[in-house]
Amino acid sequence: MKGKVSIILGIGVFLLGVSPGLFAKPRTTSGPKPSVTGTILGEPFGAPFARLKKMQPAEAKLSGKVTDRAQSYEIAFHVENEFVPDNEISIWFNLEVNQPIEGLNLNWKATKFGTEEHRLQSFPVKRPASVGRGITTVFVRREVRGKSKMESYSDQISATIKLGNIKNGRIPGKIVLRLPGRDGAIQGSFLAQVTK
Repeated sequence: MKGKVSIILGIGVFLLGVSPGLFAKPRTTSGPKPSVTGTILGEPFGAPFARLKKMQPAEAKLSGKVTDRAQSYEIAFHVENEFVPDNEISIWFNLEVNQPIEGLNLNWKATKFGTEEHRLQSFPVKRPASVGRGITTVFVRREVRGKSKMESYSDQISATIKLGNIKNGRIPGKIVLRLPGRDGAIQGSFLAQVTK
């Protein structure tokens, strides 16, 4: 009888003490699957995370008086779920102040800064001083082989951004973005966290 008790106790010690992780769920090292993918600055880009941020309205002033106002937004796609990601594409754009973000269908043509085509797209209403509409800037932050690289683009960008309805603090959407020259492109569907 003593022998059986010793064996049972020994097995218990082995299971609970020597091998505490025996019944634990296996850890997964891979993160969420990227939903927005492409090639940026010659390197593959895959972003499983996205956020849409409503920013302070942009204003234009003349002699101290506000002559124009637009609502500013940022939509960003990032590889790491961190406050300041090392790999991110951030698109800043302006809409009319009362224009709803839900159901947005923004089609942006690649135009060259300073041309009439660019002016008509970015400044559709003539005012003495005005705020641009549509995409104003695209910021790219990449970490390639341990080195950080940042680029910004204000013209010759083409993009299509489509957004659905906000539910539980998230908004679904689709993106196609092409940067100038051979700097790259991304596309895909996403579910962005809405922040203010």
